[in-house]
Amino acid sequence: MHRLICQSLIAAAALAAPALALAACPTAADLEGGLRLGLATGETETVTRAEAGMTVSTIGAEGFATRIRLAQGIYPLEVVQLENGAPSQPPTTYDYGQSPLPAPAPGLEASLEVALSDGAGRSQRHDYSFGSPVTWTYGACAYEVIPVTTRHFSGGEETSREVLHYLPEFGHAYLASYAEGETLDVYTYVSVEAVR
Repeated sequence: MHRLICQSLIAAAALAAPALALAACPTAADLEGGLRLGLATGETETVTRAEAGMTVSTIGAEGFATRIRLAQGIYPLEVVQLENGAPSQPPTTYDYGQSPLPAPAPGLEASLEVALSDGAGRSQRHDYSFGSPVTWTYGACAYEVIPVTTRHFSGGEETSREVLHYLPEFGHAYLASYAEGETLDVYTYVSVEAVR
């Protein structure tokens, strides 16, 4: 009898385990307290919701970090380099000269003129190409992801290219790869959790 009860309890626990793991996966509501995205390198990206339609992302390790404020969770508005939590240089801001910016969506193509306030008075064109949704797994959690290719042009020449992964659940995109000339950096995200 005891063996039968134990077997029943073990079976019930095994069935409940996936449901518990699923319940632990963050949702959009967790952005209020923050999300922690983990990279394969051991670095982390912390994401919080800012004012309406914006997210703030801080990524780094060992006292050095980059904080990025994003419109629609994808278009950079301000980039600040941090050292031990304090700005180490003036921020770079991005002025698109239009509002609102296009809402992220599968199949969207957008070309935006951008003025940068980085001291050099530069202007660029940023071309965004949104792909079809796919399902991406981060540890035990799976989310819909829209891949986005961003190409940056200065003086009519392409200067760099990025691939972003936009998560509609959170209204936020993280950098999956960055290419400049022959250099390609790939960033592999492996986990997501709510900041407690």
